[in-house]
Amino acid sequence: MFFNLLTAISLIIWYVFFKGSKKPINKNFANTKVIDGETIYRNYHNSFEKELPCTWDEDIQTVYELVEKTLKKYPNNKGFGTQKKLPNGEFGDYEWVTYSEFGKLRLHFGAGLKNYGLKRGDFVLVWAPNRFEWKIAEDCCSPYSFVHCPLYDTLGPHSTEHILNQTEAKVIVCDKTKLKKFVEFKKKCKNLEYIVSMDDDFDEELIQELKNNGLSLLRMSEVIEIGKEIFNESLLDIPKPEDLCMIMYTSGTTGLPKGVMMTHKNMIAISYFTRGIGFNFFETDTYLSYLPLTHVYEKLVSNTIIGLGARCGFSSDGVRNLSTDLHKLNPTVFLSVPRVLSRFQDKILAKIESGPAVAKYLFKFCFWAKKRDLRLGRHFSLWDKLIFNKIKAKIASNIRFISSGSAPLSPADYNFARVVVCPNLYKAYGMTESLGGAFANKDCTNSEFVGPLTIVNELKLVDVEDLNYFSANNEGEILLRGPATFQGYFKMDKKTKETITNDGWVRTGDIGRMNPNGTLSIIDRKKNIFKLSQGEYVAPEFLENLYVRSPSIAQIFINGSSLKNYLVAIVVPDFEIYDINPLDEEKTVKKCKEEDFKEKLIAELNNKAKKSNLKGFEFLKNIHLEHKQFSNSNGLLTDTFKTKRPAVIKRYNNIFQKLYHEYETVMLPKKKNKKEK
Repeated sequence: MFFNLLTAISLIIWYVFFKGSKKPINKNFANTKVIDGETIYRNYHNSFEKELPCTWDEDIQTVYELVEKTLKKYPNNKGFGTQKKLPNGEFGDYEWVTYSEFGKLRLHFGAGLKNYGLKRGDFVLVWAPNRFEWKIAEDCCSPYSFVHCPLYDTLGPHSTEHILNQTEAKVIVCDKTKLKKFVEFKKKCKNLEYIVSMDDDFDEELIQELKNNGLSLLRMSEVIEIGKEIFNESLLDIPKPEDLCMIMYTSGTTGLPKGVMMTHKNMIAISYFTRGIGFNFFETDTYLSYLPLTHVYEKLVSNTIIGLGARCGFSSDGVRNLSTDLHKLNPTVFLSVPRVLSRFQDKILAKIESGPAVAKYLFKFCFWAKKRDLRLGRHFSLWDKLIFNKIKAKIASNIRFISSGSAPLSPADYNFARVVVCPNLYKAYGMTESLGGAFANKDCTNSEFVGPLTIVNELKLVDVEDLNYFSANNEGEILLRGPATFQGYFKMDKKTKETITNDGWVRTGDIGRMNPNGTLSIIDRKKNIFKLSQGEYVAPEFLENLYVRSPSIAQIFINGSSLKNYLVAIVVPDFEIYDINPLDEEKTVKKCKEEDFKEKLIAELNNKAKKSNLKGFEFLKNIHLEHKQFSNSNGLLTDTFKTKRPAVIKRYNNIFQKLYHEYETVMLPKKKNKKEK
């Protein structure tokens, strides 16, 4: 023990004083060309003499061909793993289905649906958490040219009804927890005929209840058996690359969700996006599917995994049981979002802080040293042997790279995950309309970059004069074009024309800056909408219009950060209801400083949120009370009394930072202490 400690100390001293430095290689990640006065950017692997690539294999042009090639090449590979729930409520070990077995199930289920009247172009809606049956329902579509349509597991009734009616769906595949909801849905969704339950053990009385409402309730296992009996190759209706493959609905934060249309060509192109940035998957890889399959981010990676014959294990209970699932499956590929990585960081640091002082100081030194090594582009294995391999083993020792997307990753979380868990951490940027991965960083050591363009897109920046962003300064709204951009919004021509230009560019609404090395940084948002760290979009104006109806509120301005998972606000109270003249500055200032008054308003606002059925992340965690109203004279309102959001954010920037700090260091610990008591 003493010898090992002495050796470690000696190596540390040698590292600090004698180990030479290695500077990172400066590399340009973009090719550029000026066309009609506009600078167009492509990945450094792409020349402008050729069309953008859309497949890694000329024999793979559709999702059907992607799956078929895997079935022929890797029939005996373990494809999909599931943990069965034991009688004691816990989950057992992973049980695997081979690709050959999966291929037959998806053909038989599709044939069974065809037996119930489905034909080319009809929709198959899937509404459930991630599970093996989910993939059967998805991949049964391509052999028969059905259109796959995933629904968020937490989707509300109004949005569900909208999607059912807009797609005119005849069939929906779901888990048993959704079945009773269709008694009400049928009254407003006249086209729906069949509900297919992934589970066999539902209440038998439901069959009759749904039948009384004009719906047939089927078991998935029964549909598969019917399909097995009737299947022959003449039933197949093979899709073409230009055929519609999937409609993925956005979350609809400012109104009804929009259906993003994706062709087979689009889906294959995005499966190819990883080439050119070192984002490589292999047949030997294992992947944990726990992020919702309704997200394009999860979808593109799961398709890539299938295309290479690798293993995909499904989570037992989403994020809630993530640590156990990771330890049990021990995946090599880990797809994440910032909120998950920050939770790992919190748990690890809490354990280290509660440990011996020697271990704490050793961790801090090794963390500093490895972080420095990574920044300089070198590897020194001592730090892993001393500390980090032991920590990684408690998460999943086989992880060889991590991808983080859905929301920006803070520099602190980025550096922590790279040092402690896996140095190969890729940050991805994209949107549903770009089928996910438009940018991804590999060789960039700066955590503020989202990386270079992927090889299936090209980019240009356009001026946003109102916000003082100009393409001449390498800044502007990000527009994307290529084989991995969507075809438009389903039955929403006006929205499509607002988003896709006549020459095929997709407007993202994000403001970007192209860096000298050809990478992109996201610096602003054109529209008044932002994303929190857990990936949830927030439309602040919608929430403000709701909260301002509270009796005590005269004005409210809601703000959030992509590095935080909650909202804060500037609130101007309605002083008149407290018999205070709003122009009496002495009294208004005094009232705003009363701690009890602030707590009362927070409770009132949260009560309003509860009655309005807002989601948890839409509740306000902290507020600042402002005694003066926003007006055009103080530069915070326009002449038509609209809030100048950039001006408010600029003026109250320090206040917002104080609100975050106060909530995390004072208010949140108080809540935790109360719960513990």
